[in-house]
Amino acid sequence: MHDWDSVISAPEPVIVGLAAAVWPAGAVHRAATVAESAAFVEAYQHAAGQRWSAEQVQGSWAAGLWVDAFDAKKLALDANPWLSPDDAEERLRRAGA
Repeated sequence: MHDWDSVISAPEPVIVGLAAAVWPAGAVHRAATVAESAAFVEAYQHAAGQRWSAEQVQGSWAAGLWVDAFDAKKLALDANPWLSPDDAEERLRRAGA
């Protein structure tokens, strides 16, 4: 099965930010913590042998917050918590908003 409605073409930091926000969801149904997302973004840059600009890192955080907000809205219909206000605030700060 494919999730064709989620197929996108975007800059590398955006794709990494989306993945960094939700990677634990495959094993356990939960969002990544802020610390887990930060570690994911850092590990990706290290593995790729590159350092992103501040703007690219902020874009990565913004993309992650977008997918978390989308999932929070969807899961709220079933009363499943996904994104805490504190996590959202910290992700906004890291996105430069």
